[in-house]
Amino acid sequence: MGSKRVGLARVEALIENLKREITLDGSQLVNASVKRKAIALTNASTTARSLVASDSGAFITLDPSTNTATTITVTMPSPQAGLSFDFLIVNDQVNAAADIVLQTTGNDSDFEGAFLCTDGAVGIQETLASTSKITIDASDVKTVFGTQISALCDGTDWYLKIVHPQDGKDCVATAAGSGVQYILAATL
Repeated sequence: MGSKRVGLARVEALIENLKREITLDGSQLVNASVKRKAIALTNASTTARSLVASDSGAFITLDPSTNTATTITVTMPSPQAGLSFDFLIVNDQVNAAADIVLQTTGNDSDFEGAFLCTDGAVGIQETLASTSKITIDASDVKTVFGTQISALCDGTDWYLKIVHPQDGKDCVATAAGSGVQYILAATL
């Protein structure tokens, strides 16, 4: 091999012309620990958690199974386009006052979306509109285990998909009552 000298300008030009895409199709990442932030909330004592934008993408478990009259309250962060959260209720409510409350930061942002039931009355049971607060009422100690809530923000409102694994017929209302599980309020 010869000793051909290449000037700095030529090296820079060669580097700039390189294809800068990495194709990972069929690749396996080794020692890559890619997992979401997990936040566990219980009603062992009254819990009030205000989420922040840096929590976006988190997987949040809600465990209302302590037999105490304590509430889990989650306040969503100020609306910013692209924020997202996933919630999972990991146990049933045991105490009749162990409510779970999901609320926006104020009445100027709302929850929109739908309740989907996967048992009994399958399909969309209720749609959300102009709702700033959702209370999962425990007054009749109902089955909520396995309920999943996905929340996406468009910069103004939060769009929810609530999947309830039990028969959701007549479980949504604007006031507490027999058989009511989710109480929707337009204002905080």
